[in-house]
Order: sequence, then structure tokens, then C-alpha cells
Amino acid sequence: MPQHIHGYRWTGRGQDLASEEGRRPEHPEFDPKHPGIVERKRPVLLFRQDDRPPLMVHHWLLKPVRPHETFQAPKEAADWLAEEWRTSGAEAADYLSMAVRRDGAEDQLDQGNDVVWSLWLPSGAVVYRACVSCPPRGVHGPVVPCPIGL
Repeated sequence: MPQHIHGYRWTGRGQDLASEEGRRPEHPEFDPKHPGIVERKRPVLLFRQDDRPPLMVHHWLLKPVRPHETFQAPKEAADWLAEEWRTSGAEAADYLSMAVRRDGAEDQLDQGNDVVWSLWLPSGAVVYRACVSCPPRGVHGPVVPCPIGL
């Protein structure tokens, strides 16, 4: 399977990130017959319905939400991140120059790493953009499938 990169975007209220419920997938050894499953099932169902960023970046690939973009080359993904950052309003509040951000992202993606840009705006909103390498490298546990079947 060729390496490719999925781009995800989320903008929302910072306080919405405070709760971890819905931001974690079910455990791979999840047993639906285990006593107390009603309490344990709720966060799993929330994860599948929740559009907020997961706690672990590669878990984007487990969410039913489709990637906003898919790229074959790190340069394309880094260009997308830069454009997203500009159009979201985050660039104006950022302390890093766009060139530094963009070049660093391309370098990391070229090495097969994920890249996340996230910034709290003065309004209390959070701008979050992620590029996730697929298939993920160095992830322990079950193989994470490509969300679009590549």
C-alpha cells in the first residue's frame, strides 16, 4: 500500500476540547458482553459520532468522518496546511512565520510523521488542522485501516 496523507480540519470552541469523552476509540480488546458495558459503550458511540479531534492524531483514521483532503506528496499536504492556516484566521494570531511552519510540516510529512497545527484564538475558538500519514508508522496495536480504502 503506498504511503499517502489525509488532511483534517476542525474549528470550534476551546471549551469543547476539555472533555475526553468521545475523543477516544474503543479499546481493541473491547468486550461487548462485559458487565457494565452500558457505561463503557457510551464513549465508544460518541467517538464514532464526534467531529472533534481525537486525543491521538492517528485515530482520525478510525473516525467515520472522511478526510477533508488526501495527498500523495508531502509538498501538496504542506501547501494545503498553509492555505488552511491563512484562510482560518490563525495566521494573523500566530507567532511563527508561515514559511517556517510550512517548511517544517513538509519535512515532517516527508519522514512519514503526522503534523498538527492548533491555535487558540483571542475569541476562545480553536483552529485545528492535521495531516495524518496513512498507513500510520510506528503505531502499536491493531493495524489502522485507510478510511477511504487506499
